[in-house]
Amino acid sequence: MQEINAKAPKQIAHGFQTCDEWAVQVTFNVMVASTFFSIGVSYLVAVVVLTLASRNVTIAAFASLNILGVVVSIIGFIVMAGYTLGPVESIVLVLIVGLSVDFVVHLAVSYSATQTTGRFYRARSALLEMGVSVTSGAVTTLSSSFFLFFTILTFFQVFGTFIFVTIAFSYLWAVFFFMPSMMQLGPRRHPFGDLSYLWNKYVRGVDSESKAEAVEMRNGRPEEQD
Repeated sequence: MQEINAKAPKQIAHGFQTCDEWAVQVTFNVMVASTFFSIGVSYLVAVVVLTLASRNVTIAAFASLNILGVVVSIIGFIVMAGYTLGPVESIVLVLIVGLSVDFVVHLAVSYSATQTTGRFYRARSALLEMGVSVTSGAVTTLSSSFFLFFTILTFFQVFGTFIFVTIAFSYLWAVFFFMPSMMQLGPRRHPFGDLSYLWNKYVRGVDSESKAEAVEMRNGRPEEQD
């Protein structure tokens, strides 16, 4: 319009463009911005919850990376499946962060709480303790959302599809990414990365791990394996 007004006679050089779709476009822009802002806030809250639940910054870091992988996978699915960001999709996208926390937080807490030494054995202990519960939860949720595929209302179809895909990705990432990561890079022993240990060492100036090692040396430390 600026080019047209520049070439038009002075008397009519005040043209402007109008369309009913501009109001819809403004709404769409706000919806997109709000959706990604909500995802960011939900992710930050999930990171805090994972850190407090596991009480270990190393475990929480890998669990947070796990959630980020689930979110990226869901966004990739949306693009590949040809979905557009509408009201239903924006609502579901806000929920995926909360849904993707469920499985990984159980495994993370179980890994953190076990008294077994060695990465592999701690991860195996977590899987033996929580693997059945996590798998059962995934199966029941996938089964429930499956029946929404056959509903007539578009909302329920889209909602069921996103819930099904989110739970599937969450389970796969938790079992086949998070747990192998713990087997290779997770804390070997309980104090490593533990919040209480870091607080005592760097804030209070008390090295609780050194005291624990001294006790183990006196009593005979068990052989540590990966």
